[in-house]
Order: sequence, then structure tokens, then C-alpha cells
Amino acid sequence: MDLPDYDPSTPDLVVDSGLYFLFVLKMIPENGLNAVSGISAAIMATDGAGETGALNFNFGDGETIWNFRRGSLAYTLFYLNGSKGTPDGYEAEVSQYLTATQGSWVMITDYQLVVLTHNAAPAVI
Repeated sequence: MDLPDYDPSTPDLVVDSGLYFLFVLKMIPENGLNAVSGISAAIMATDGAGETGALNFNFGDGETIWNFRRGSLAYTLFYLNGSKGTPDGYEAEVSQYLTATQGSWVMITDYQLVVLTHNAAPAVI
């Protein structure tokens, strides 16, 4: 997969998160179709590349959700562990927990990749 060309004369047409997502998708097959290896390679390739903002993302394939947080403390990321008795074993990821108190929501800390799979304990990398 080739990344789209960046035309500096039209910066308003380029969404950095969209480019990053395409980069991650490119890195997964380049790392033997291993999602964690591809995501890790993309994170390492862009780490220290002059970014000053935060990098939070999540994406899924219908069975697994990958969540990553890097940067500002102003941007939080939480997940709910479906293997600990949530209805139907579901997992969830949110930028702000959806209850009055944090309760069972677990904060993803800086530079953590959390992999959520139905009815399995979260993998925290």
C-alpha cells in the first residue's frame, strides 16, 4: 500500500490522523501481518519525529481493538476489561469513562498499547 502524496500547497486537505492510520496499515503487512509488530514499528518510526502533540488512537477489525496513548495528560484514554464480568464479555475504549466514577475503567498510560479481544484479558504492551 502506498501512502498518499502530501501536497504542501493544500494543507487543509490533509488530515494527519488519516495519514498516520494509513502508515500503520502499511506497517502491518511489512511486519508479517502481525498487528502488534506493525503498530509498534509505526510508533517507533514516528517517535521523536518532531511531533509536539498527543497521539491517541484506536482501531479494530471486528474481533480485536488496538488502543494506544502517547503524549499530553490532557488527552486520556480508558478501557473496560470485558473478561472481568461485564455484560456479554464486551470490551470498550473511551476518552472519558462513561460513569459517575472511574469504577472498573482502566486508564491507558503514556506509551501503552492495549489490545482488547472478546472474552480475553487485555494485553498491555
